[in-house]
Amino acid sequence: MSTSVLGRFGHAGFLRGNGASNLLLRVATRLRPGAGLSAAGAQAMTAAVEAFVPSQPDSDLRAVVHRAQRHLYTLRPADRRDLCTYLDVLERVLPLLTGTGLRFSRLSLEARRRCLAACERSSVGLFVTGHAALRHLALVAFMETPEVWPKAGPR
Repeated sequence: MSTSVLGRFGHAGFLRGNGASNLLLRVATRLRPGAGLSAAGAQAMTAAVEAFVPSQPDSDLRAVVHRAQRHLYTLRPADRRDLCTYLDVLERVLPLLTGTGLRFSRLSLEARRRCLAACERSSVGLFVTGHAALRHLALVAFMETPEVWPKAGPR
């Protein structure tokens, strides 16, 4: 990997946008100041990776999640901070906005996919850009994980 898995998303962090985005960013950073992945963010990442990648056995899914988390720490600090913030918003704030009352990681797989699709179509830049970055990270991790590729047997 050259400089960044998310290289196409910008240099000063990718979560820049309108007033609603800025308000959500301020709320999320008050929840978790810092630039690392919180426990809630790790749960959201695991749940999102599971929703983004095709069905996998648990052991293969764990390998994909582990690779995605490793890629997260290779990002530029601003991108890493923004993606961690988005994961916290996804896990902690989004349930309040949707009225489900359940954290993102507690939703069923189908409900998580619907939630991520809604983020992709949202008019709030935070959700659109965060979704794109997280999806890109998850799919790169999936494609790079040798465990998910079928083993070629003798013919």
